[in-house]
Amino acid sequence: MSDGPFVDGPPGGPDAWREVWQEDRRFRPRPSRWDFFLRIFRRLVNRSVEAEGERQRNDVRWRRRHHRAELALTQQFHRFAAEACGQHPIDITGPRPDFDTPTACSKNGPARKK
Repeated sequence: MSDGPFVDGPPGGPDAWREVWQEDRRFRPRPSRWDFFLRIFRRLVNRSVEAEGERQRNDVRWRRRHHRAELALTQQFHRFAAEACGQHPIDITGPRPDFDTPTACSKNGPARKK
């Protein structure tokens, strides 16, 4: 028996077969006659897949940064609008307020209809 996942020849006896089965050993696969072309094809495909994966990771990073910046600008706008109207700023990071609450720029604010 050889070391590793492959065996060199058929095992001799039931104990050797049991060892092959328990350690999940196999015969080496036969080399393909098209192995040269498959290697080139795999190399090309792997390069394109890596580039696409990197592009998607960069896109996700950009979207996260953009979302954070947009959220910060929206929070800043709400703070300025509330200060201009003499109200406390609205926390927009939490759950959405009920529609019956006053709007940002009115003291008593008309209630929105549902």
